[in-house]
Amino acid sequence: MAEFDERFSDVVIELTSLGKEYSNRELALKVMRALPREWDVKTMAMRESKDLNNLERSIRKSESI
Repeated sequence: MAEFDERFSDVVIELTSLGKEYSNRELALKVMRALPREWDVKTMAMRESKDLNNLERSIRKSESI
């Protein structure tokens, strides 16, 4: 997860330097789309949640189960 997070952050920074910016919600949805199919049920619950700011915490918690 740390490697994915680092790579994703690098891509977002590069896009920002090119003038493309995303909201936190857009970034969270992009991360959810990149997750494997085994995560579909979890990502559906996260998408329906009003608080996508807790995405990383939810993913890490699910990984430890």
